Amino acid sequence: MVDLFQFMPEGQASNFMQRTSGIQADFNTVLTTLEKLGQPRLKEMLIRNHGVHEPCWGVKLGDMKPIVRKFKHRQDLAWALYDTGHYDAMILAGMIADPMAFKRQDLTRWLERARGGSLPGHTIPRLVALGPHAWVLGPRWIELKNTRKRAAGWVVLGMLALSRPDDTLDMQRLSCWMQRVGASIHDECHEVQYAMNGFLIQVGCGVEFLHQKAKEVAARVGRLNLDLGNNACQCPEALAYLERSAQKGVIGKKRTL
Repeated sequence: MVDLFQFMPEGQASNFMQRTSGIQADFNTVLTTLEKLGQPRLKEMLIRNHGVHEPCWGVKLGDMKPIVRKFKHRQDLAWALYDTGHYDAMILAGMIADPMAFKRQDLTRWLERARGGSLPGHTIPRLVALGPHAWVLGPRWIELKNTRKRAAGWVVLGMLALSRPDDTLDMQRLSCWMQRVGASIHDECHEVQYAMNGFLIQVGCGVEFLHQKAKEVAARVGRLNLDLGNNACQCPEALAYLERSAQKGVIGKKRTL
């Protein structure tokens, strides 16, 4: 097995060993399983095209599902796996973690360590959106200078609109944020533009009351020609996406994150 301690910052290994002492057997089993599931071609693609850094084995998300079912909401194991700094282990940690177990500083720390792949764009925002700190961290993160954190904030807000009941949403704030998207999206870097565009789509699809306003903003935004790296990722045109969703009759239907 790869010696994960070699990838940790100096001084972190001792804390990590203390965290894993009580769950060592499960921890070792999970890492051994992940290593066996790794696919070199996927690993190469993740590193070359999606900004993922070593250590990484290249495990498909679908192949992690049996592990997730076995260890769902094992927060002690989630802490330990994320602290390895290993990409596949960090992804799995986000999948098995209990969103209600996090403090705000825990989520901020996880986001700071989330570099590349789906960690900052999905895994961490999903945990935030499912937990009690979403309405604090989402708005806070979109104001930060760091582009990765700012993009994650927009993803959190979009997930809230798409998944939570309308009577728990702040319609006025969502409307103001959509106006902000229309006014400033073209001034942002491509990573943040992609997240803002997704927010606009999620609000327009998830909140029927704001669907028409979302279409109006989307018309002003137009099509975004973004450089998302050497991969197959594309940025959907928001207005066309909203119109197709309306034709399918799914506006206002909430999604499970």
